[in-house]
Amino acid sequence: MVDVNTIGTIVTGNETSLVNLTQRFSRHSGFHELRADLLTERENSLWEFIAAHGDSLLFTLRSADEGGGFDGSSLEKMALLVRALRAGAAMVDVELSFLQVLPHDEKDAFLAQYGHRVMVSRHLMEWDLPALEATVQGLAAVKCQGAKLALFIADAAELVHLSAISLPHPLKIVVGMGFAGLITRLRPSLFGSDVTFAPLDEKGATLAFQPTLSQLAAYGRYQENPWLLALAGGAQIRHSPGLCVYNALYESRKMPWQYGLLPTARASQLPVLLRSLGIKGISVTMPLKAAVAEIVEAADEWVEKTGVCNTVLVKGDSLMGYNTDARAFSQLAAPGQGETALILGSGSTAGSAFYALGALGYRCRVAGRTPPLHGAMKEAYIPWNQRTEVTHQVLVNTTPFSLDGPESVWPWPVSAHTIFDLALVGGDPFPAENRPGQRRIGGFEFWCHQGALQMTLLTGAAVTPAELLALGKHP
Repeated sequence: MVDVNTIGTIVTGNETSLVNLTQRFSRHSGFHELRADLLTERENSLWEFIAAHGDSLLFTLRSADEGGGFDGSSLEKMALLVRALRAGAAMVDVELSFLQVLPHDEKDAFLAQYGHRVMVSRHLMEWDLPALEATVQGLAAVKCQGAKLALFIADAAELVHLSAISLPHPLKIVVGMGFAGLITRLRPSLFGSDVTFAPLDEKGATLAFQPTLSQLAAYGRYQENPWLLALAGGAQIRHSPGLCVYNALYESRKMPWQYGLLPTARASQLPVLLRSLGIKGISVTMPLKAAVAEIVEAADEWVEKTGVCNTVLVKGDSLMGYNTDARAFSQLAAPGQGETALILGSGSTAGSAFYALGALGYRCRVAGRTPPLHGAMKEAYIPWNQRTEVTHQVLVNTTPFSLDGPESVWPWPVSAHTIFDLALVGGDPFPAENRPGQRRIGGFEFWCHQGALQMTLLTGAAVTPAELLALGKHP
């Protein structure tokens, strides 16, 4: 019987040849998954390999309808599973759907003989709550050593359902597939899981957005019971430096925290999600900043002024909202009595810049592809194609460069004495030669400044921008 306390993480891979599989096993001495469904040949050398490595091996023969490569008959599958067990595999992965079509006497005989070395599994390739509930019941009814449930997660709000799953098996694995399910791999214990799967490197991934062993370590996977924080927002949060930089901060300071990602578009469901997962606070980005400002129970002055919230701290039963973008603008910009600030973009971050710079005395103009919906920003709006007609001393870019295609945000020389360029990905939005002595605050520098304010609020420990900058460049 497999001792679940000695497994840690199951190392997986997508090798199609025994040569490459042998190389993986030689690189890492832990417990491995052997994806036999991906191998192009299953000859005698495979069974000799299993005999040599069986005590640290999970034999998997995933069917095509569950994301694998096996398309043989039920008789062929049973023969291969039994052969792997007889060759010495510590465990075999047996799909629930396969067991459910076996004759009862054949299934009962198989589990009676090998159940202590069987992990029953089900992979649901799309979100379906009734199917999930039926699957949990089906897995729970199988008497064996382990159970694995993998479900595609389209939005992190769906993780509430995964966190409520309870399985009776000694070894339990619950995985949210897809980018929105990433936190199930970074913090499997939140979902009742004893272990998770990870490849040695990105080339060996068996699913999209599957972090490697080294990435799991860098993202705080192996810390003992840390408090959890996360970044909530749309799909673009994969470009945020937070996952790397904040977890590096916690490691360097030995702080009991871990930082994950919650890709979601459902701001209204965040309170339930945070409480069900025990998350102590979140960073918030597009497209949720305005919506989150509506659901916090208390807010700082900048949230009240801007209607934008990018930081939420869970305090007991209350959600406290903050706007560290506005705070960062107010600290980084010099007083601007009589000067003009031109803000490129009309979204939530532009709103933070507008009100923070306005409080410093700047006359702000907003150039965007779509006009702001209300307030003073609407009155200060100019169409995007008129942005060059405004004489300005400070230029703020809040437009993601990568969304502009071949068109630069500003292909002309910049005469402003200060540039805030908040784009974290893409090329240089200001490629033309600019004036000497110009002050330029780049996207990562600004992110570190607001991030230091954010981490100080969320962890209660004083964090400086220089500390975050020193931990590494934006990946």
